Amino acid sequence: MEYLLVLQNIRQLFGNLGETVMIGITSLGEPAITFLFFSAIYWCVSKRAGQFMGFNIAIGCATGQCLKEMYKIKRPWEIDTRIKPSDKAISTAVGYSFPSGHTLRAMSCYGAFSYWFKKRKSQLWYIGYVIVLLVAFSRIYLGVHTLIDIVGAIVLSSIFYIILFDLMEWSRKYLGRKLLLALLLIVILGILVGVFGPLSNIGTGFGIVSGYIMEVLFVKFKPKGSIGIRIIRFFIGACGLLFIMNCLGGFGAFVNNFIVGFYIIYLYPAIFSKLNL
Repeated sequence: MEYLLVLQNIRQLFGNLGETVMIGITSLGEPAITFLFFSAIYWCVSKRAGQFMGFNIAIGCATGQCLKEMYKIKRPWEIDTRIKPSDKAISTAVGYSFPSGHTLRAMSCYGAFSYWFKKRKSQLWYIGYVIVLLVAFSRIYLGVHTLIDIVGAIVLSSIFYIILFDLMEWSRKYLGRKLLLALLLIVILGILVGVFGPLSNIGTGFGIVSGYIMEVLFVKFKPKGSIGIRIIRFFIGACGLLFIMNCLGGFGAFVNNFIVGFYIIYLYPAIFSKLNL
């Protein structure tokens, strides 16, 4: 805990400005921004990369939420009363501490993005890892997580996307293999919901995977079009996504998150494919 106290002194030294910057960085690991980034890649840049990111969000975030419930590790300030977390970050520090949900979500989204494009020899690969490291550091700097929480999230997510990348390559050319992969993920999510109940991130996972099955069977879209068309496509889809996330709150967290995942992977692509957008 001593390193958290050192960072706490640094946070006090830099005051409100430092906290504001770190709150901005930590927001990159929150659902709205990660879903928008994942959607932009899937709808407008690379369908396969988007599917890979979606699978990692589906399994990584669901498993992370379940591990929180399993280990029930308290937050740093609950373990050591000398730790005074940032008041601005308390609202983002919900539930138990291990593993860090923001870091795990950032790894599942931006880390998976980097891993995919590094495998494709693209120079874009380093961008996602930089974002992950910044988000991870912000959680420690703000006093809401320990180093173990951060490292646990990074290691867990890394294992998932290494495995999922190989599975996606194995299934790339064959519909039957794609459906088998989706079935495997549904079984995993089903086991998690059976053990831990209908947690919100498991709902997201079911929405993404079931949407993937529907898309590969009935839509089979391609993220084509001019830059202008892709920007319009993303803007309209993003408005729909934000509406779902902020205005459809009456179904419960599991169902709401299912709708979000299903909308991103299947429903909106089905709409813009019909409209030739």
